[in-house]
Amino acid sequence: LSQPLSQSRSFTAAFVAAGIETLVIVIVSLVGMAAVGIPKGLLGVGGCLELTLQLVLPALVFAAVGALMSQLFGTARSARIGTAAILVVAFLLRTAADTGNGIAWVRWLSPLGWFEELHPPAMPSLGALAAIVLSCVVLIAVSVRLLRGRDINIGLLPHSDSRPAQRWLLAAPWQAALRDELPQLGMWLVATLITVALMGGLTKTVVDFLHGDSSLSHLLGSSFGVNSFITATFSLVQLVVALLAVTLMVGARGEEASGRLELLVAGPLSRGRWLVSRTLLAGGAALLLAVLSALTMWAAAVAAGQTLDLATMVEAGLNCLPIITVTVGLAAAVLAIAPRAAAFTYAAVAVAYLWDALGTVLSAPAWLLDASPFHVLARLPLEAFAIVPAVVLMAVGLALGFAGVSRFRGRDLVGA
Repeated sequence: LSQPLSQSRSFTAAFVAAGIETLVIVIVSLVGMAAVGIPKGLLGVGGCLELTLQLVLPALVFAAVGALMSQLFGTARSARIGTAAILVVAFLLRTAADTGNGIAWVRWLSPLGWFEELHPPAMPSLGALAAIVLSCVVLIAVSVRLLRGRDINIGLLPHSDSRPAQRWLLAAPWQAALRDELPQLGMWLVATLITVALMGGLTKTVVDFLHGDSSLSHLLGSSFGVNSFITATFSLVQLVVALLAVTLMVGARGEEASGRLELLVAGPLSRGRWLVSRTLLAGGAALLLAVLSALTMWAAAVAAGQTLDLATMVEAGLNCLPIITVTVGLAAAVLAIAPRAAAFTYAAVAVAYLWDALGTVLSAPAWLLDASPFHVLARLPLEAFAIVPAVVLMAVGLALGFAGVSRFRGRDLVGA
């Protein structure tokens, strides 16, 4: 801010960035739902748009909540915790309204309840739309007003600048890496699990929609509709866990670029052992997120009154393992061969996912679609688990990982 950049412009830039990220989520979600719903005749373009709208509107509302929290608290960590706490309370209120008798009015106390009142693909509730738009406008207006009346790095709520020393997770390099990544991992977990919980709550909406259309219900059956919806959701989960794995591997590159790795390998820690520990951390965290997503969606669906098979949900979560393995292996190989290009692994994951979705919609040849690892995997629970593609992907991922570790042992460390 020593340059001609005001706090207001910086705040606006951050909120615009959140809007762009939301737009990306809209595109990815719409393509994923269309790829599964349209070819099967389950959803039309309008239905996909309305379901996508119900999925992403919470992002805009809670981006506005985050903007307000950033003015109330002096640190980003405190603002994230405050926003996450509001999300949890909103989810609990909606769950209570969905499961309790005679307390449906509680749904209007929760922003997540407003989104449920949209009822896609039927005509949305004007009251819910008004509440969503008004809350965004009011929260942003209050945030801007507070921004103009406070100093930099000082929130409106008091906080302490000191805290006692924390020595946990410092016994080994991988533990220190986990400790460094915990705030980021926490945000990935919270954001993903809340989104998956929302999708789990929407399974009841899907069943009600099928029951409301007798011809569609007779043709497809409610179980097919629910399985298709879960498949579309886990298509997104596969993308998220792959991006998380890349993020953690890019974090490993950051440790090398900053010079911290040079201090670590100057001791008894070998380069190969360090890279193996970072790949295991990335793969383990991504797999944990996939399994937790399965459990969360199951619990949210049950809370909304729709029974799902727990074993099937866990199987869908574990089906992400081949994607995770090949992604981590690719990231490790790129880190070892071209360390400054490690971040380009994001692009490889995005291209593979978008090609699976767009290629399916465009009816591309099967051999060309199989170039995407997202396509060759079975779409659980809509399809049965396919062991051969899963084994091939894991073998490719392990081979890339071993090649990366071997190359990393013999190259010089590369700074920023």
